[in-house]
Amino acid sequence: ANDRNIGERNGMEGLQINGYEFISEEEIQTTAEIEDSIVIEADGYAKWFKIAAEDHETVWTINLPAESSYFVFDADFQCIASSLEKELRTAVNLPQNGYIVFAGKPGAVVEVE
Repeated sequence: ANDRNIGERNGMEGLQINGYEFISEEEIQTTAEIEDSIVIEADGYAKWFKIAAEDHETVWTINLPAESSYFVFDADFQCIASSLEKELRTAVNLPQNGYIVFAGKPGAVVEVE
């Protein structure tokens, strides 16, 4: 039996199925809304962002705290870069129509330039 629930978290409507949570793509913020840093909230959920048109083909410098990471996806949700790759640990080129997700311990602060 599937455990399903539609609810709200952090002001966003989402779907919960068997312990997994999903939100609509329309609920994902853009990178244009990031000022200088991203904070992983107390719930520990990863933070997803759509890459804004003005940010694509830009190289971002990223300062990750211990036990944090980022992943970059193209428009087809193929992972094309990750901080797990040593040469990409602190800088990444953002693709057009892509996404970037930050993960870490609750309260972790990821700085971006």
